[in-house]
Amino acid sequence: MLQLTERGRLSLDARLPEVLPASVTGRVANAADITVRMLLGHRAGIPDWDDPGLDEQVARDPAKVWNVGELLDLAAAKAPLFAPGTSFSYSNTDYTLLGLIIERITGRSWRHEVTRRVIRPLRLTRTALPAPGQRSIKGPLAHGYVEIDGQLVDLDIDPSFAGAAGGYALATTVGDLSRFLDTLLAGRLFRHRATLKQMLTIAPAQGEGGLVGYGLGIEQRALPGGPTLIGHLGGAVYRSYVGRLQPTGVTIALAMNAEDDPTPLLLPAVKALLATQR
Repeated sequence: MLQLTERGRLSLDARLPEVLPASVTGRVANAADITVRMLLGHRAGIPDWDDPGLDEQVARDPAKVWNVGELLDLAAAKAPLFAPGTSFSYSNTDYTLLGLIIERITGRSWRHEVTRRVIRPLRLTRTALPAPGQRSIKGPLAHGYVEIDGQLVDLDIDPSFAGAAGGYALATTVGDLSRFLDTLLAGRLFRHRATLKQMLTIAPAQGEGGLVGYGLGIEQRALPGGPTLIGHLGGAVYRSYVGRLQPTGVTIALAMNAEDDPTPLLLPAVKALLATQR
């Protein structure tokens, strides 16, 4: 999205009716007052299409191929969380809409554009965006597990679930996650340093796991004792994270094969890294 703004194809202050068709904006309350910037910062007040009930449905029917309209309808059935721009709440729906904006502006799928603009230029050779219906990926893969009816199940969800919001849409490694964040923070994805600065302008946010701030698609987390992390957490059956630890400047990436709290894994590593700086 920020690359498109650099090329003059998009304004972060454009409102949804300017960048999306009525068939989409008609499903979003307050669409006329919501900007692209609010979507990137999760300050639009749009409810998340995801919830525990949906997660259970997906776990019981992992092969279902989802379309974006189904996800938008799930979000539209819920009341707005707050007036646009007045608060913060992480919402997968925001990223679903951003994927549609990319497709409308470029005329190509968001998978094509992310591959062309991010994955290939950064040489993320162990990263792919499998297409909907493509549940069989070659190579050694970690398995993800959930508990269903008291039984631990090896779950393989279709890549269509969540779509541009993440979920099973991305196959990668901790090495590529680290490379991505390092090159992003070095400014290699943008033409102008000001673009990265704008992305990293962190506004206050609240959430689990020490979330204290959110920029444009990037999180800030505070850890016990004062260190902070700039990066992002993700999860859908799996749990993954990549972040730059301050004040050490070290990049940490992790992947877990259950969607569980990563703090018990993360904090000992942070403690050890901080000890080496003394």
